[in-house]
Order: sequence, then C-alpha cells, then structure tokens
Amino acid sequence: MPQTTTHKDVQVTLYGDTSYTKDADGNETATEQSTTVFGTQESVFAAEFFNAGKLGIKPSCMVKIYSDEYNGEKYCSVDGGDRMSIYRTYDIGEKIELYCTERTGEQ
Repeated sequence: MPQTTTHKDVQVTLYGDTSYTKDADGNETATEQSTTVFGTQESVFAAEFFNAGKLGIKPSCMVKIYSDEYNGEKYCSVDGGDRMSIYRTYDIGEKIELYCTERTGEQ
C-alpha cells in the first residue's frame, strides 16, 4: 500500500556558526548566525523511522527548502518551535530534504 505524503508550508529557521567577540573589559559575547527561509514540512515515512531507529534517532520531521538556502547548518526550528538537530540531508536537485530530530542532552 503506497504511503501518502502530507505537507504544509512553514518557516524554517536555520542556525549556523556562533562567533564570539570581546568587549573592552574582555567579556565574551556569543552571536549565533540564523537565517529564516520558507519551506514545506512533509511526513516522515516508516522506512526513515526504521533506518534512523537503528542509529538511536527518533525523527521529528522532514522539511524541504531550496538547496541554495542551506549552508550545512546543524540545527533548525520550524514555525518558531523548539530547536531540532538536522541529522541527515538529501539533495533532490533544486531542493534539499532536511531530516530533523528533537535535541536531547548535550547535542
């Protein structure tokens, strides 16, 4: 039986590198780079749950964005929700699939 895909349009915030600056007193301030883009959140198929489960990962969602908007970020949030880790990507031409899991522990 084929699986159906459900999707919805979402805003995806990608979190990139953190840079550190020091003030005149030597105190460090962290500044994280983030970019918000538009994408589509889609269902995660059973095969993805199975394969990720073998690695001890529980998929939360999969989002598709344009490939040129992704620069190797390791974290994202969807529609302002909790930050998630991007554990796998799959390039499908002009778009890329980001497979995400909820952050736990020291990720």
